[in-house]
Amino acid sequence: GPDTSSTFDSAPPPCKQVDPTYLPTGWIRYDDYAPCTGFYVPSDKQYLPSPIAWEPCDSDAGVGGCRKIKLDWGPLPTGLIYLDADGAVAPDGHVILMTDRPWANSSGDLDHYMSLIADADGPVYSAILTTAYKRFNVGAYAPPSFAPPRWILSVTENLDNNVGGYLLGATNRPSPTRAKRLGGYAERSAVVGDLGVLEIANNTSLPFYDFDTGAYITSVNKASLPLSFEWMFHDSVFWQGYAGHTANVGRWDKKSGSVDFVDFGLDAQHGAGSFGTDGTDMAWVEGHGTNGLAFATADYWTSSYTTDKSQLKPRRLRTAPVAAFISQRVAVGCGRMVSWSAFGAWIVRLSDGWGWWIPSGAWAWQDALAVTCTEAFFRVIYPSGSTIARLQFDQLGPGLPAD
Repeated sequence: GPDTSSTFDSAPPPCKQVDPTYLPTGWIRYDDYAPCTGFYVPSDKQYLPSPIAWEPCDSDAGVGGCRKIKLDWGPLPTGLIYLDADGAVAPDGHVILMTDRPWANSSGDLDHYMSLIADADGPVYSAILTTAYKRFNVGAYAPPSFAPPRWILSVTENLDNNVGGYLLGATNRPSPTRAKRLGGYAERSAVVGDLGVLEIANNTSLPFYDFDTGAYITSVNKASLPLSFEWMFHDSVFWQGYAGHTANVGRWDKKSGSVDFVDFGLDAQHGAGSFGTDGTDMAWVEGHGTNGLAFATADYWTSSYTTDKSQLKPRRLRTAPVAAFISQRVAVGCGRMVSWSAFGAWIVRLSDGWGWWIPSGAWAWQDALAVTCTEAFFRVIYPSGSTIARLQFDQLGPGLPAD
């Protein structure tokens, strides 16, 4: 099969690229990111791959009502198989997932893979085939990074000092609509939403670019607490802020600028983080007291959605694991929040704090990706590698009352 030595020479572009024999019908080279990357895309939506298939989770998942992605393509690489994972709820209520499909060469080693943006229970919308992953590697950013119908995928250039960039697209197009290559050392990420593309680096001034044209729009500035784990919802950017042991949730929009949205000033005994919203409800984790470098206790809190800090009406839901106070958002949807930690995941009903605890064991429940009225989607680490799993609420048992 193709690798960096058989499909590319060492000379700068223009280089020699040989199309692989396994290239699907109707797929063509994609050189908008850079020449000779080994990327291929479908020339028309009729050439997109088959939808995601699901199968029951293994018995060691430790929970009922669970399904995982079925590995129904091949040949599969030998050993552990790690699938990319991100997810978001589209405006029509459908869950859109970002995952990939790896293929093996004749020796059983990873040879090439296809990145997918697909409906959880419907068609694949967009796809990119990566044939030279040792040089140009496509993958999902840390969730949540995209907002249907818009999506974003990262590009890492492994042989060029980790220079990278991203590919942008929308679910009405089978291939990317735009690509951007970032110059210099690119230890950064990006998220997309209604406002465009937000590029994130290790500083407190983050530039916004127009999704379609790439034109610079403005920058998000946050002076009081450093930025961490930024994401967009509608016309807002939310983030986790830190200053020593103090933590808060920050928010920015064009009208108000940057504000400490859920915060307790410089009170080192009280912090807020791990925020999430679906535009109807907000949920987050609050930490109290100190225990070494961590908070001593933590709780889940909620409020109706607002963009005005003075209109927040915080309401405690239940005790949270201290480990849930991490720089990750909680997923919120249809009156529930889903939060995860190293020890497991909580699914909490926002009306009364009633909860369902999913302990991690042979399966580690991580990255709550999306929540609908009937189920939650997770990235999970399990004995075979990693995948996306979905839990049906009506099969989780009676749950536990709020404490």
